[in-house]
Amino acid sequence: MRWAEWIPGEDGPGGGALRVAQLALLALALCLPFSIALTEGALILGLVALGASRLRGRRFRSPRTWLWPASLALLATWLLSSALSAEPADSFFHVRKLYAMGLILLAGEAAAGAIPLLLVLTPRAWWTLPLATIVVVRFAPARWLARLASIVDPNEPGNRGRLSMWRSARDIVREHPLFGVGCQDLLALYRRYRYPDFTFESGHFHNNFVQMAVMTGVTGLAAFVFWLASAARELARGTRAATGPDRGLAAAGAAVFVALLVGGMFDYTFGDAEVVYHTYLALGLSLAIQSAASGATSKVDAPRPAV
Repeated sequence: MRWAEWIPGEDGPGGGALRVAQLALLALALCLPFSIALTEGALILGLVALGASRLRGRRFRSPRTWLWPASLALLATWLLSSALSAEPADSFFHVRKLYAMGLILLAGEAAAGAIPLLLVLTPRAWWTLPLATIVVVRFAPARWLARLASIVDPNEPGNRGRLSMWRSARDIVREHPLFGVGCQDLLALYRRYRYPDFTFESGHFHNNFVQMAVMTGVTGLAAFVFWLASAARELARGTRAATGPDRGLAAAGAAVFVALLVGGMFDYTFGDAEVVYHTYLALGLSLAIQSAASGATSKVDAPRPAV
């Protein structure tokens, strides 16, 4: 059996290149838990193959979405902040991270609806979450429970350090309100603004929204909120459109996004490659689910030929 026979694809122009993109996407999903370098290599290969399929005449199938203008707005604010930064070269270098958003397009075009790229729980297994919580609370070691309780303890050293760091961020934003200080590592800047009660140092501000405000000012923060709202909208649309096995995939994608938001209240998760790659993959799969659902609806609604 030839490889083209067991890789789901499309006939017509660009079909071969699309299959290469699908293979790259599958390799990316397999490599994601183990190696960012291999993940990025698979992403680049997939995007090149997807571009080749477009040049050979294949039209993109992903639905229209606010994600694309939101992503462009985010890129524009990062570039503008870098141009105005005191360290423009380093800042522009960090802007490269946004190229990973290409994974949204790659997954949206090459996932083919229900390719089993991720192992996910179906909605019928929702009851396992509260059950697991009860088991953990009842049988977990005391030190684990103490660690869990420390999350809301304002006197815990890590929490005190974050609160002190966020006061420093407030002072920075007051001096650079519109476009921020740039996208470079911020450790040296933090040392100039830190308060005496700091408990640790970092090159980022341990909160996605605070980090965006410091790096790119209120303009970049607004673009980031726009992007998050667009992402949430597409995940919701994907969840509504999903049927059969794709319902579990859509639910898992929504959970990944929630994890980005919740974790991002205490860390800069948008700057963590492992986190954002999972998020972009979830968004792309949501677009693929919508595309597949739209195609199925079109086939059902299409007029039948007269007999």
